[in-house]
Amino acid sequence: MKRFYIILAVVLMAVLGNTQQVQAQSPEFKKFMESYTGAEGITVMDITSSMLRMAGFGGNDKEAKELLGQLNRIVIITNENGFAGLSVELEKVFSKGEYEVLTSITEGGSKTKICVKENSRNENELVVMNTSGKETVIVCVVGKLSVDQMMNISSGLL
Repeated sequence: MKRFYIILAVVLMAVLGNTQQVQAQSPEFKKFMESYTGAEGITVMDITSSMLRMAGFGGNDKEAKELLGQLNRIVIITNENGFAGLSVELEKVFSKGEYEVLTSITEGGSKTKICVKENSRNENELVVMNTSGKETVIVCVVGKLSVDQMMNISSGLL
């Protein structure tokens, strides 16, 4: 599952194109991310717009470049050691009411929740959390994307 989300993030970057300026995600998610950065058994991958731009993804696909040009950051947090606190703490961030749950899926031992939050400056966050057995994967996409564009991205993550 971890590989799926990492590959998905790379594919999103490859398909979508170039970005503009770096913007941080909401203070709640940033605090959550920082609290687990460097923690044993947890991997935090923070891909900034500068990295996306430097990689030059998107080729000649105008639509893909336009969409990725609106992305500011992609954060991927993974945990393979069964630490339940990761998903519990993110649920606390979600429960503050600032995130809208787009969908919540339970299938067998796997749970997926997709949420979106509208931030200031028309900047939105899409957060996907998947827990399966001992593994938790969280993907956060931040950018100046409409809620419709976020929903389209989230449907590609399922």
